[in-house]
Amino acid sequence: MSSKLDSDLHDSRVRIIIHMLTGLLTCQCLAILHLYLNLSELKLKSELIAGTGYIFVPGLAVLKQALLPQNLYLSAFFVSISIGSGITLFSVAITIVKKSSTIIHKSLLWFIIFCWIALLIDLNRNGAMIVSSSYFIIIPLVIILLDRKLPVSVWIPSFKFDRIYYPISMILIIILWLGPASQTTLTNVRDSMLLTHSIGTKANQIYYDHSFAAASLFTSQSQKSINTIFISDDVPEEVSASIPDLLNGLSFVQVPSPVLADLVMRYSENQLILENQSSIGLAVGIEEFNAAPMQTFKRFSDLADPYRVVRPFAYYALLLGFPLIMIFLFHSGLTGIIKLRMSTKIAGRFATTLMLISGLLFLIKLHSIDMGHNAASNPDILLSSDRITDRLAAYHMISKRHPAITAYPSWSGLHYSKLIPDRLWLANLLANAKDSQSPAILKVLLTDSSSNVRCQAMLSLGKRKHFPAKEEISAVLASTKSWYLENCAIRSLQMMR
Repeated sequence: MSSKLDSDLHDSRVRIIIHMLTGLLTCQCLAILHLYLNLSELKLKSELIAGTGYIFVPGLAVLKQALLPQNLYLSAFFVSISIGSGITLFSVAITIVKKSSTIIHKSLLWFIIFCWIALLIDLNRNGAMIVSSSYFIIIPLVIILLDRKLPVSVWIPSFKFDRIYYPISMILIIILWLGPASQTTLTNVRDSMLLTHSIGTKANQIYYDHSFAAASLFTSQSQKSINTIFISDDVPEEVSASIPDLLNGLSFVQVPSPVLADLVMRYSENQLILENQSSIGLAVGIEEFNAAPMQTFKRFSDLADPYRVVRPFAYYALLLGFPLIMIFLFHSGLTGIIKLRMSTKIAGRFATTLMLISGLLFLIKLHSIDMGHNAASNPDILLSSDRITDRLAAYHMISKRHPAITAYPSWSGLHYSKLIPDRLWLANLLANAKDSQSPAILKVLLTDSSSNVRCQAMLSLGKRKHFPAKEEISAVLASTKSWYLENCAIRSLQMMR
């Protein structure tokens, strides 16, 4: 009996794992194709604009680098662990729920299908989004077709105690992960874990150097890249004459042809019409535009954003879907190893307990950053701590209170720190410092080994309008092959105008 139970549990887990890995692999293949098409289109536009004398970001050198096979593969990985994880989990859930004949399970199945169809309709509301829609169609189909060849039995712990213990452990970890600090969770993971270790630093570097297209899935890049704008001759002179000044400081550059333009501005029936190549348009009155031009450009960017619908899904899939898959794989692997020496009952409970303890320790370390800056009254004490989480808590506190970091004696020497998060936050906070020493430190950080630190140093120098740094920042713009450095250099120079 025990042998048959072990065999059933093993088969069930293995089949679910096969489904999960198949979904992620399918997403990886789709993402490579998606990013290749996206970057190739940007490369063509960059080549066309290069002949006009205008700057286009991402630049040609950056796009050629991003199109290299190894960089395409790595960029696609970020899509797979976000959108791929979320769609894979839903698809596996469908294959499990559809095997049950109960009314509750059938109602749940139809609810999932209804939500899926509604998401696809919303995604294509402003025009066909074939490539983006393919993720939500092809991945579930592949998993469902595989399920017909390799049926998945529902994995439920076989002992009554475990049916309560395992789900409660998972729910507790999820609640803590998605708790009050969820808005800063990913930043805290980056600062306290990724950037403090060589492998995490390398992964972070790859993302910021070569993953412009993948980054668009998480946050809109329309105001972080250089967008092109064409102003039609029918636009009233009172508006067209003011456009160049309005574009100063914005991520838009005026071009002489609508063929090259991301945004075409024309005039019709006492209204300004903003539209793009996909005929997505926004109509505003001239008075409304003159009163708030920046808000108008942002409204259009949000409206024309091709990933507007996908982005919340991608964010929560990365925040929740990928960790859930990793927890399941970790728990399954650990249970299989422990079963070599112990019974199935003990192995399952031991693996769940170890998973729960590991998860709690991980989350306690993560949330200690937020708890630290809520509890401590003096950031200077935290700045002098040997623990990176304490110093991160101090940086968060200073950024919220908006004092200059130079007001605290312990800040001195942070730019020599071996840890990237220290130098990164220092570059950020020195933007508000009024002393004469800060620009010199920021210029030193322009040559930092981390692209995150170099970018933040450029932005802080731009915010301070430190004109002597324009030559160094222009040199970065001319030589870099990183879209993130290009973006920060352009934005810094725009702030100095």
